[in-house]
Amino acid sequence: MKFTKTAGLFCLLLFCALVYLCGPMRLWGQEEWPEVLAGQVYMDRENLVPGSDLRLVFEARIRDGYHINSHTPGDEFLIPTEIRIKEIDGFSFDAPIYPAPLERMYQFSDDQMSVYEGTVHFGITGRTTADLEAAQYGLELVFSYQPCDHVACYPPEEVVFPLTVRVLPLGQQMKSINEAAMAKVDWSGLGSTAEKSGPEDEFTLFVKEKGLMLALLVVFVGGLALNLTPCVFPIIPITISFFTTQNSGRTGLAFRLSLAYFVGITLCFSVLGTVAAMTGSLFGALLQNPLVLILIASVLVYLALSMFGLYEIALFARLQSTTGGAKKGLAGAFLMGLTVGLAASPCIGPFVLGLLVFVGNAGDPVLGFFVFCTLAAGLGLPYIILGTFSGMLGTLPRAGAWMEVVKKILAVILFGLVFYFLRPLIPPNLYPLVIAGYLMVGGIVLYLLRTHEELGALRIVRYLVATGFIVWGLYSCFHSLPSREERGLQWRTIASMSQLREALSEGKPVVMDFTAAWCAACRELEDKTFTDAGVMAASGDILFLQVDLTRENREKQQIREKLRIRGLPTLLFFNDSGEELGERRQTGFVEPEKFLQLMEDL
Repeated sequence: MKFTKTAGLFCLLLFCALVYLCGPMRLWGQEEWPEVLAGQVYMDRENLVPGSDLRLVFEARIRDGYHINSHTPGDEFLIPTEIRIKEIDGFSFDAPIYPAPLERMYQFSDDQMSVYEGTVHFGITGRTTADLEAAQYGLELVFSYQPCDHVACYPPEEVVFPLTVRVLPLGQQMKSINEAAMAKVDWSGLGSTAEKSGPEDEFTLFVKEKGLMLALLVVFVGGLALNLTPCVFPIIPITISFFTTQNSGRTGLAFRLSLAYFVGITLCFSVLGTVAAMTGSLFGALLQNPLVLILIASVLVYLALSMFGLYEIALFARLQSTTGGAKKGLAGAFLMGLTVGLAASPCIGPFVLGLLVFVGNAGDPVLGFFVFCTLAAGLGLPYIILGTFSGMLGTLPRAGAWMEVVKKILAVILFGLVFYFLRPLIPPNLYPLVIAGYLMVGGIVLYLLRTHEELGALRIVRYLVATGFIVWGLYSCFHSLPSREERGLQWRTIASMSQLREALSEGKPVVMDFTAAWCAACRELEDKTFTDAGVMAASGDILFLQVDLTRENREKQQIREKLRIRGLPTLLFFNDSGEELGERRQTGFVEPEKFLQLMEDL
């Protein structure tokens, strides 16, 4: 009897121990997401004084086998890494300096992804105000990131790292510390990009995908094309008339004048690009401000209405009136080249603005110089040819009815740029419909607007462009409206344990998907596997349940913990009795063939 009691007590204790050790993972599913990142903040001074500069380095140590998205992950649904200092009176901080990301391929993506792995260092520069009182101050560095492994992603996290800063009275000596950590950051910002900005990042993505040389070629061709815009084209005969009044028919002198003019254009734009790069993320930061976006959109509307003929912006006319009194010789040609950008600004402004943001985000003065030098080379090259051979002036097409047609087409395009810049302020689900409406309205406007002395050929061109806008708009509208049947498998959204129990009790085999908007592998699964024709044909009487963990609440957390979901995407399979077939659980991207086999086995 005593032995039986002892054995029973031993079994009870053993059972309790097993419940304690395994219960959180096996019975109640309280397993948490993995700890992926640890970090530490370093400061370059042991103490500060009012009006002094400071540097901070954040060392992020990423767990082996995991990675986090970079600050420019490429795909809009991925969560970028961001670092910032919470605002505190008496301190100001510049945009952070991000390390160069790595390009990696994973099972769930066909394209390379921009990520951070291992130990990476982020830099932040700042300063204290001159009137800051001597005291101890608490700073908080906020680090936001999304962790992933080679098959799955996890919810984005935000970690706060505190830092105590001691400020001494003015005149006290500041001691440098943490020199090894400071050396881990390229403080010039070369090759680093500050916080991701708005739509202009598309040019950055083009450079990443196609390479810098091809991008420069596109910029050069764009510079050539700018000469055909209504703002620039009238400048060509003005400029050549300036050359012909001074070269006395001498080709050599005409070439030197044209070259000086070309150098003026190139210097103007190259300095602009270099200054933009040296300001770091100034332009990108400005374009995150809604007021700045509205201001840019207003300027574009103003320019577009002028091209419709409501009023005239004739900067080049003033330039023409002063041509006769312009300074002669190479200096005069050089000065005219410097000022040509002002006359051309109504048409080249949006294009130049996109390049300004690109080189500003890149933070590389050399890159900024070459990008804008290439743009200026494309814009100024025709002037060297036409200035040298002034006789070609008579063969140039004269401004007339064709120019009015081009102006109206460009005006409609400028209104498209208005919506382009306002995109961050428009709800994502409405933006495709807004663009579709713009295209159809723009086409109708081009149909109705007539120009004086319009020839038959010009009318045909205008009708063709208008038809293209309307057809494009109808196509966009058709694909923007929600369809009656969703593309792919039909999923029932589950948001609580009660809904899950009710669904499992219907007596049908179940496929359950855990997904999130920030999960790259989830998008791949939806685009390739769930829309596969074979998968859809075999769906039969299977019930498809989906839990969206983009924004997790208590109810969804209970589902995740109950079913022990560790990474996304995760696919669960249940038989018609509501029992999970654990051996078929899948984490990460699943090929259509494998998913089809798992479905058929149900």
